[in-house]
Amino acid sequence: MKKFLHLIVMIVLMGGLFSLFAQGIYLKGQAGYALGINKNYMGDEDSYSTTGEKTGEKDIYHSFGKGLKMIGVVGFPMMQGLAFQVESGLSIMGGFKMEDQDFYQSVMTYTTKYSAMHIPILASMVVSANMNNLRGYAGAGAGIYLFFFKREETNSQNDALSEYTYRFSLPI
Repeated sequence: MKKFLHLIVMIVLMGGLFSLFAQGIYLKGQAGYALGINKNYMGDEDSYSTTGEKTGEKDIYHSFGKGLKMIGVVGFPMMQGLAFQVESGLSIMGGFKMEDQDFYQSVMTYTTKYSAMHIPILASMVVSANMNNLRGYAGAGAGIYLFFFKREETNSQNDALSEYTYRFSLPI
């Protein structure tokens, strides 16, 4: 009986899905990789000798704009040349690691790892027009970007791990 109920639910869902596509609902997807061209100063890495003398300093620059990008779109055409669509995606941004040393009776190394991702959710109206072999479109809407930023710190003396996760959103 349970299998029969599952079969009925699947048939109803498939019928509803097919009827939505028959009315013109469309799905689109995109994937890509962004290069982080604009880099920002993130800090410096210091190094010390075993006697406590500072032996080096290195500036660290990084861009959280680089990384894997994926987008999915669901749209519904309202009339010829006008559609409503909802777009969402996932960006996994390239993280980095810093190793900074400090000296207090002995050399202690702090390792800090950073990572970030964001999820955009956008709703928009899209206007399109076909002109011979060209197809143009424009859209306007509103949305929200959810950002997640994570920082992990460890030190070489006791391998203590401190983990900080920051979450915030940005309405557009």
